[in-house]
Amino acid sequence: MRPLITLPYRERAAQAIVNGHASLGHDVTVIEAAGIRAAAARGIRKVSHVSRSPGTHLNAMHLAKRITHGSRPITDPTADYILGFPGACEQVFRANDSKLRVMHAVDTHPVEHNDRLRSTYGRAARSEEYPKWLVAAIERELELADLILVPSQLVRGAMENHGVDPSKLVVCPYGVDTSLFRPRSSDSQSKSARVAFVGQVSRRKGIPMLAVAAAAANVDITVVGNAFEPSLLRDASRIRHLRAMSHTALAAFLREQDAFVLPSVEDACALSTLEAASSGLPIITTPENGAAEVLNGATLELVSSTKVDELVHALRQVQALRADEAERNRALNVEFGNVDDWSGYFDRYISIINGRL
Repeated sequence: MRPLITLPYRERAAQAIVNGHASLGHDVTVIEAAGIRAAAARGIRKVSHVSRSPGTHLNAMHLAKRITHGSRPITDPTADYILGFPGACEQVFRANDSKLRVMHAVDTHPVEHNDRLRSTYGRAARSEEYPKWLVAAIERELELADLILVPSQLVRGAMENHGVDPSKLVVCPYGVDTSLFRPRSSDSQSKSARVAFVGQVSRRKGIPMLAVAAAAANVDITVVGNAFEPSLLRDASRIRHLRAMSHTALAAFLREQDAFVLPSVEDACALSTLEAASSGLPIITTPENGAAEVLNGATLELVSSTKVDELVHALRQVQALRADEAERNRALNVEFGNVDDWSGYFDRYISIINGRL
């Protein structure tokens, strides 16, 4: 089997797909966008049509999508199917209309994304909204796609609500590197609870509510991630900010934590939530985070994305949750809900593809 993949930026599920094909001896053609490091193509037997262009530190993902979207159409008569990312695959879909065209919908419907931000933050969220050109491009791609893979039922519902053909939609939850993200072997010796947030410093991820709740609950929280809006942390006295870490460093960091919090306003399926659960941490998140759907076996508390008092209450319970840590970790044993490792994710993915070819 031979896929043609448009890859606008590094993404772990896409890497798992590339690695899975390579492990089966398949040739893979990847269209890379600006500034993508060679690590994004690790395991690929053939990489072609790589375009390079200057990037920016803000809106880097949107820029990468635009570069890929505007690049010359690539055709590959030997490809069995085309895999594209939202905002970066219209041209390749049109140029290969005789092939199976698969969209890897890593995000919710763009209109849903913007609506959720506006309803929660009003005009303050404008900097995080998808620009009009991107909304229009993704809607055209959704129409062109023959198969749309979504990471959660939450995203499937949003897609259907905004007019996407339900027969195209298939849920394929993400995996986790369970050899890396695993519970610590000994009980915590810290006197105070250690709470982690891993994700972009943004309104979409719920940073404004988290800052208020942390102060009210008298709990210190370490936020790990790139700062889309650094000003959101300016007066957050109980939050310590660390830049995004390597995969290995993040796994080690999570093993030293006592709980994970992600009060997202809109989140298709936050992979950091699954990685934290695989690390044996109790999870505090919202129903707007699609990752909550697959955490049946992990300690999970859902709070409203708009009610600070619920988040304050949940954070105050973290200290009590730590008392059950050893028992919880033994019971959890890295296996929870329907989440598999990345090889299991690829097995599900390739089974879906084979069913449509």
